[in-house]
Amino acid sequence: MKTLQTIFLLVAVAALCCTAGGAETYVLKDESRKGELNSIIASVNGEAISLQDILPYTRQKEYVAYASYQAKELERVISEIRKAAVDELIDRKLIISDYYAQKFRIPAQDIDSEIDKIAVNMGARSRSDFLAKLRSSGIDPVKMRRDVEEYMAIQVMLHRSTLAGNTTTPEELYNYFEKHRAEFNQPETVDLAMILIREAKQTEHISRELEADPSRFAALALEYSDGPGKENGGELGTIEVSKLRKEFVQAMDKIEAGKVYGPVKTPEGINFLKVLKY
Repeated sequence: MKTLQTIFLLVAVAALCCTAGGAETYVLKDESRKGELNSIIASVNGEAISLQDILPYTRQKEYVAYASYQAKELERVISEIRKAAVDELIDRKLIISDYYAQKFRIPAQDIDSEIDKIAVNMGARSRSDFLAKLRSSGIDPVKMRRDVEEYMAIQVMLHRSTLAGNTTTPEELYNYFEKHRAEFNQPETVDLAMILIREAKQTEHISRELEADPSRFAALALEYSDGPGKENGGELGTIEVSKLRKEFVQAMDKIEAGKVYGPVKTPEGINFLKVLKY
């Protein structure tokens, strides 16, 4: 791999993590503050990496972290998530740099096949319909094709590297499994959505709305929530039950899919929770 010319230009935690006015409660990065988002935090072979580059990779993990931690602990965890994302992005760029230095390229028909899968998942009825959907979402088709090729290239490069250095015997694999059996267990998880409000006066109204029609949770999240994931109906993602914040665990005495819980008071405000899947 090419030598990493510069790893961190800014190592201050402030570049990776943001708090509001020194308060004890953690606030996710305001994505409208483009000056901070464009701060250069690393460089790989002369190519800059900004905070804006890593947020798409960390946003969902940050939402999940909110359901597990609070205050300074949440700030620390999200800082670690963002630092790990920088490391992963550096590795990715180095692998891609190696790919472009090689003579082989991913065949165009293979890239087309992968793009066709994406089109199907987006519900596109034709290639023109797919392109229209991309443009309406603000996605550049040319850049998307390059991203798909680079994603496939990473898988190929890693696979080749694994084959080249694979000397593990079946007995060694079995012994590893026996020593780490607990790591292969499936933990108890919950897909959680949340409405976070700062003003207590809205609590009664939202409570009435949810009691009358729990299916309005996503719409109410979009309208009232000040918390993460509001644009997706307040969805935080999949979280291990054992890692939920204690306030949430206490509120959900019996976890049931589709059930709404709350209001739940936390240092950040008043929360309503909905179990999407258990």
